[in-house]
Amino acid sequence: MFNFIENFLNKTNGMKNWILVGTFFCLWLATNFSSSIQSYFAYTLILTFGILHGANDINIMLRESSASTKKKAFWKNLGLYLITIALILGLFLVHPLSALALFVLFSGFHFGEQHFKKKILKTSLWANALYTLYGTTILTMIFFAKAQEVAPIIAQLTHTQIAPSLFEYAFLFFLTATGLLYATLYMQKNINAHTIKEAFYLVVLFVVFKTANLLWGFCIYFVLWHSVGSIRDQLQFLYGKVDLKALKRYVKACFPYWLVSILALAVVYHFFRHNDTLLISVLLYTLAAITFPHIIVMSRLEKKS
Repeated sequence: MFNFIENFLNKTNGMKNWILVGTFFCLWLATNFSSSIQSYFAYTLILTFGILHGANDINIMLRESSASTKKKAFWKNLGLYLITIALILGLFLVHPLSALALFVLFSGFHFGEQHFKKKILKTSLWANALYTLYGTTILTMIFFAKAQEVAPIIAQLTHTQIAPSLFEYAFLFFLTATGLLYATLYMQKNINAHTIKEAFYLVVLFVVFKTANLLWGFCIYFVLWHSVGSIRDQLQFLYGKVDLKALKRYVKACFPYWLVSILALAVVYHFFRHNDTLLISVLLYTLAAITFPHIIVMSRLEKKS
């Protein structure tokens, strides 16, 4: 079992193949279990691997600090991290629609950067645009596939009614823009990717989003396609290697931050559990606010990798 995990982590191509196998297995679960069971699966994976992949941000920020300055750097970085979260929460309270739009675009950049960073031969403004367009294509694909479920959630978060048909237009716009920019970079020989495989991955994800319920479909992408690869990149950055020993060190280092995150979510659930509408809003606001500083940290990591 341990040898399998080590081989899985070490071989990028092999990892992608196993991610596909895992995706089809999750797709099978979606067709054989009720929506409520799918949601339980999703909560379990998001609260473990999903949160775990972002729980080491402080350690990543301290990576280049010397032993003598590490304590001071810890409090400085923690303060900046918390201030960023507070500012995002404030923006959600003042203008939730703008905050949500920024969240989608920043998350899109984050997802796209993690997917394409090692395939881009030369960093440029156009490469950054591809990251944003690709990741936002994934998110709008989810919105389009589950438009009837997403529209009420957005209305609840932003107090703005959005016609479900707009998700289709948004998805087609970002998909087309991604394809055009990808083709431009490909012709400029600035991207080393297998075009047919990239198109196949998008088709697989669309099938997943259409078949699974909203939460399980997002979880499959977020955990299998994003978090696993992100953890692999973090292992390489923090420990200079990707193996089982490094993974154990990673889990040990980020466990306190993971535990604090879980406890914070538990407190939110305790106080708002009797109001489902308010609970969902508060949880999404909190998760979105936490995501912003994580995106900044991981972008810095990708640039140094």
